[in-house]
Amino acid sequence: MKKWIWILIIILILLIGGYFGWKSIFRQQTETIGQIGYSEQEEINQLFCASEGEIYFDSTTGESNECCEGLVPKTGLPDGGPAECEEFSQMDGWSTICTNCGNSICESWENKCICPEDCA
Repeated sequence: MKKWIWILIIILILLIGGYFGWKSIFRQQTETIGQIGYSEQEEINQLFCASEGEIYFDSTTGESNECCEGLVPKTGLPDGGPAECEEFSQMDGWSTICTNCGNSICESWENKCICPEDCA
C-alpha cells in the first residue's frame, strides 16, 4: 500500500511540474512572437510600401500604404483636371501618390499641383 502512495505522489509531482513548465515555455513563445523588433518592422514596411508613382491613399476605397523610404505622399490631379489646384481637394475619387518630388524631373504622375518644383 505504501508503495502505491509513493508512486501516486511521484506521478502528481511530475504532472504538476510538467503543467507549470509547459505553461512557462508557452508564455515565453507567445511573448517572443508578439515582440517584433524595430529592424524587423522596417523590413516589413519596405516589403509592403508604395513605390514611386504608386497610390499612398485612395479616397474611393479608404486603403492606404506607407511610401517607401525617400518618397513623400503628394496629392493632385492628372493634367487636364481643374485649373486651380485647390479645387481638387473637394472632389471625390482623388488619390495620394508616393513620389520623389524635387528631383528636377516631371514624372508622368506628377503635375504642377502635386510637384510645382518639378513641373513648372
